Amino acid sequence: MTSEQNAIQYQRDLFALADEFFRITTGMSAEEFESGATFGETIHANADKFAKGFSEASRRLHDRFVQHYDTARSHFADPAGFGGMKLVLGGGSRFYKTQFDSVRKLALYADTILIPDPILPWLEEERDEERFGRVELLRTMMWLLRLKPLVDAELPHPAVLVFPSFERTLDRNDTATQRLEDEFVAQFFSYFCRRHFSSLDELVEFVRGAESEFISCVNAAKLFIPSGEESPTTVADGLPRHLVSLGESRTEDHMKLLESLPNGEAALYTILERLIPQFHLLENSEELKAQPMVCFESHWHYFSKVATVFEQRLIEARDLKPETAAVAHGISEPTLSWLGNVPVPALVELRRNGENEQFRRRIDAAMARLHESDLDDLDRVVVEISHELRSLVGEHQKDVRAMEDKYAQKHLASAVGSWTTLAAVLLPALAPFVGAAVAPIALGGKYLYDKVAEIGERRRASKSLIGVLAAARGTAV
Repeated sequence: MTSEQNAIQYQRDLFALADEFFRITTGMSAEEFESGATFGETIHANADKFAKGFSEASRRLHDRFVQHYDTARSHFADPAGFGGMKLVLGGGSRFYKTQFDSVRKLALYADTILIPDPILPWLEEERDEERFGRVELLRTMMWLLRLKPLVDAELPHPAVLVFPSFERTLDRNDTATQRLEDEFVAQFFSYFCRRHFSSLDELVEFVRGAESEFISCVNAAKLFIPSGEESPTTVADGLPRHLVSLGESRTEDHMKLLESLPNGEAALYTILERLIPQFHLLENSEELKAQPMVCFESHWHYFSKVATVFEQRLIEARDLKPETAAVAHGISEPTLSWLGNVPVPALVELRRNGENEQFRRRIDAAMARLHESDLDDLDRVVVEISHELRSLVGEHQKDVRAMEDKYAQKHLASAVGSWTTLAAVLLPALAPFVGAAVAPIALGGKYLYDKVAEIGERRRASKSLIGVLAAARGTAV
């Protein structure tokens, strides 16, 4: 078994485990779960039943999950050696609808999207700060399992690859990781505070001794984004909203600790929660030789800040190509949310036929029309991508109209022939000229043959890349 096959089998085993866990807990598949109500409504309406199911699933499958992850520590194949154009998801450890939609959209562009296992963080250690850990694990499984058809399909390249990152374990127990994180944080704040910090401890001392100066530099550099929001704001305006939002998902004890901190330390803690996932994204990007990918505008904001500080490191590692980052950001924009309408089974067929490469060529051609400075202008990037996608959809509509015209002519000819034949039946004098005995059957068969050919051609067109995109955009003819 090759390393790529090993990794593919690993994630199929993981998805099979997650699917079994979800079905035991809820009594239904991930696809069926939200068919009639929102996730929260379904959870609330079935709280007692799901609690019992969760306990049963944990009892039956806990040891198998532990064995699975123990095996992964020593036997998981390194995706760095896989070929093709790879993106690695980062910016946070959750995997919900936004992450699912972004992966589904960018699977049209990349060969492989690498996803840090979002189930593992809920199992590798207790998360005492989370009020609804079981619910969030179920939500994660539900959205991740929507990718199962892509995982189970036999494709030229794995469209997605979920890999074990063990980030929380490394953060807590690995001294090398802790040292690198410390350097990363110190360098980040040294840049924006315009003073040198050799360690996180030194930064904390500065925050405690010069709180107002620290908050001023945070505000000036736009480093504070409250929980649940996408745009930076001042610490004074944003911190109260941040604590209220965070209180919806964190335990009472955790919130008491946060609320007891001075504003400067609370702001630092908030930024670190956003920043450490960026550290892991940068590390994964370098180690896996993949382009970074994030989903939320707030994640893009911090990613751009990190890229500014560590630009030389990214250039030297050749991990960040401005064009690829621009495409990933542009495709993730809400104005192109319709790309997320491509059904996963249709995506499987497009990937099986290698049509994502055609999509990538068209988008890359659009990027080539931009100057390097334009790549930092999200609006300009989205305009170019949208233009190229409209061209693709327009080509589909043109092809469908041409097909309709072709078959309309054939159907007209068949209809005229049928009427001529009918006249020959009614007027026996004409029968010798048209073969009245067989022509009606032959011409009726010709119409049927043409109609079946038209339907087949329409079906093939609808399953092509541009046909699928047209359907997703709601403009299919």
